[in-house]
Amino acid sequence: MKKITYLLCFLLFILVSCSEEADPCNPGAIVHKFPDSTNGSMHFDADLNFFYIRYSVPGTIDSSYVGYLCDSRTDFEDGIVVVFSGNFRETSIEPLTRTGGSEIFSLELDSLILM
Repeated sequence: MKKITYLLCFLLFILVSCSEEADPCNPGAIVHKFPDSTNGSMHFDADLNFFYIRYSVPGTIDSSYVGYLCDSRTDFEDGIVVVFSGNFRETSIEPLTRTGGSEIFSLELDSLILM
């Protein structure tokens, strides 16, 4: 009887754990602030169905901050250079594919200019 109870609890734990989806629109604390115009590139994550901005950290070979946008606009061009300001915030999102050296955040935009 104890084995069945443990098994049922384990299965319930797995179902509850797997049912939570990462939500970039529920951001956490601010990690990086960009109050001034900063260059980045706009990309689309087809697996998560969100656009994100990749900011390459100056003075590094492959470090970048990847900020997912909650903006539902779909008319962005993938790979376009942008100038933005805003806050990179903690997030629970975990993309299926991830470039080495990248840190994942949600991005709270103050301004965005498409180049």
